[in-house]
This record gives sequence, structure tokens and C-alpha cells, in this order.
Amino acid sequence: MEYGFKVIARIKDDLNIEEREKITEKIEYLKNILGIYQVDDETYIRVRTNNRDFAKACGFYYELKDEKNDFSKLEYYDYIDDEMEIAV
Repeated sequence: MEYGFKVIARIKDDLNIEEREKITEKIEYLKNILGIYQVDDETYIRVRTNNRDFAKACGFYYELKDEKNDFSKLEYYDYIDDEMEIAV
């Protein structure tokens, strides 16, 4: 599977049940509306359909970045333009 964008989003271990459920629900919602695929527990990708699929992957990252206190690791990788951003 070829992809141009990857987000690493590791949820903090010390979140309580309600906090964990809230952030997990947000991730699931965003995955569904933006066409993001989950590779493992913390890795999310946007399958490359063309070089213009930046907006959905970037939107996923920035929506999660608003909740960055819920993550122990939150990183965005753009393999098309060779860029990276680390929020946590």
C-alpha cells in the first residue's frame, strides 16, 4: 500500500476511562470522514490517490493536535514533500 502521509498518535497511558473513550471516539470519527487507515495501535496513513491528498491527512493531524494533551506522541509525516511536524 503506497501512502504519502503518516500520523503517529500514541494515546497517553494515564488517561482515565472517559478521557480515553473521548479521544478514541474522535479518532474513529475522523478516520471515517477523512478516509484515514489505521495500520496499528498508533499509526495512521492516508493512501496516496494522487499528490493532492494532503488536506485530509493534514486535517486529521491538526484535529488531533487540538487534543495534544491526550497524547504521549503525536507526529505528522509528509513523504511527498519530505516534511515532518511534531506536536508531542
